[in-house]
Amino acid sequence: MAPGGGRLDADHRVGGTQLDAALDRAGTSVHPGDAVVVRGGWDVDRPMTQPVPGLDLSAVAWLDEHGAALYIGDISDARPPSFPMPMHQVALARLGLPLVDAAALDDLADRCAALRRWSFMLVLAPPRITGTTGLAVNPLAVF
Repeated sequence: MAPGGGRLDADHRVGGTQLDAALDRAGTSVHPGDAVVVRGGWDVDRPMTQPVPGLDLSAVAWLDEHGAALYIGDISDARPPSFPMPMHQVALARLGLPLVDAAALDDLADRCAALRRWSFMLVLAPPRITGTTGLAVNPLAVF
């Protein structure tokens, strides 16, 4: 969403039409079962009261319509939070879409741009620990 090392404005909300436009720019498509990776250019390790861009409900509908199996992003729900929170209260809780929050995507974006390729095999193997609601993971992109 934020090519060329830039970042989205703090008040920006990513919608389904913007996700379609990003696919067109990249010359790729999403198939059922794919992971969708969104780079907004933000480090979200900030106070919850500091504004951060996020996805809106039309983006969640888009992910569902395209059969996304996983969402990875450096942006997720906008801050400060407003309810419903599209990604955590709708995509995760209602649709069961797994989320990888606060991903560091700059190196991946640079590699995609250098290769002029925006699709890859994603390897993600969370540890098997019962009783958790979230785990640290180390996703790998294989080109």
